[in-house]
This record gives sequence, C-alpha cells and structure tokens, in this order.
Amino acid sequence: MISINELKRRLVEAAAICGMEGLYEAFGHVSVRIPGTDHILMTPGAPPGGAKVGEIITLTLNGKKIKGRGRPNVEVPIHTSIYRVRNDVQSVVHVHPPKVIAFSIAGKEILPMSFADKKFFPSVPIFGDPGGEVFIDSDELGERMAQALGKGVALIIRGHGAVTVGESIEAACLSAISLERTAELQFMASMLLLSQSVKEDFQTPLLLEPKGEDIKAFINKKHFDFYLAKLKKYLKK
Repeated sequence: MISINELKRRLVEAAAICGMEGLYEAFGHVSVRIPGTDHILMTPGAPPGGAKVGEIITLTLNGKKIKGRGRPNVEVPIHTSIYRVRNDVQSVVHVHPPKVIAFSIAGKEILPMSFADKKFFPSVPIFGDPGGEVFIDSDELGERMAQALGKGVALIIRGHGAVTVGESIEAACLSAISLERTAELQFMASMLLLSQSVKEDFQTPLLLEPKGEDIKAFINKKHFDFYLAKLKKYLKK
C-alpha cells in the first residue's frame, strides 16, 4: 500500500504542475483519499509551486481537520461532497483555468475534440446560474455540485473554475490539463469553422480508447512523467 508521505509528495507535485500549466494563479487545491480510511489529504490554497509536504492537511469526509499545519481552504466542500457520493473517485482537483472559465461565462459547452478528450463525452456540465460566479463554500452547494458532476470526470463552475476527478492523483491532474487544452482547441476550431457548428461534428463518441485499467494507468504515468520532467526544468529557472 502506498505510504502517506508518498501521497503527500504526489499531491505537492500535482499542485505544482497545475500551476506551471497556468491552471491557477494564486489558489488551487488537490486532494486524495487515504486508502482504507474515511479521511483525505488536501493541499492548502497556495500559489503555484507553493504547497509544501509539511503543510498537507488531513480531513474527514465531513470536512473536519484532524491533522496538519496548513489551514483548510474554504472550498473543502468541493472535495468532500464528491468523495461522499463517488466511491470510485480517489482524487479531486480544483483549478481556475482561464479558457475554461471563458467558455462558462459565454454559456458554451466544452466538447471532446480529439481521442485524448473522449473522457469528456458528450460535454462537460456547467454548474451555476448565468450572470454570476459560484463559490462552493458550503455542504449544500457542494452536494448540488456533486449531483451536477454525476458520473463524469469534469465539471465547470460558472465564472469560477473547474473540478476534475480520477482514480488517482495523476489521472485527476491530467484531466484538468486536458480540459483547458480542449477548450483552447475548441476555440481555435470554431474560428476556422466560422458559422459552422463545432458541436455537429463531435456528437459521436470516439470508438478507440485504452482497454483495461493497467493500460490506462500506464498511459497516465507516461503523461505525468512528462510533466514531472517539465516541472524540474521550470523550477530551476
């Protein structure tokens, strides 16, 4: 079984990678279940690369802090509300990717544009009413958000940011990166297509996808290793 210290290290790496990729500027957070318990580990809200292993906090699924030097973020309900209803979710990421936020403000769906985006089929739900930013700082809002996420891997909080989930820290982190790239790709495609609807061309799910959890884990590791190598160069600057 993976150790607590290893989980903390991976959380810090994932948070730093999300910051490096421009998914948040000042505050973003990543969490993971502690295997065999009803507790989670979570990074405190910190600038990109600012989260430290010693600041990782341990929380119950009700959001009560039980260990750690860091201060719990007020958006803890984003994480705990999902864990309580999704036993398959092992990690949650919350970031503020600018292109994704722009789509939500415009009320535009983000659609899967390529093979790598199939996980977002048929589209990514937007949570929150038009004309306002939603701040998930209560269990009531968190539960509504988790219901909107359903069995999906990503959700957009209108005018605010995005939430991605996965079977591992790496999977949730990579989905956050992929969501922002998908928004960018869709915007470029819409400029090229002009009046033609992008959605019309992406209504059929892509048939090719990795088969088996071992292959998915292998692919996630390859991609995450790429970002770890990139992070090392980024931190040396």
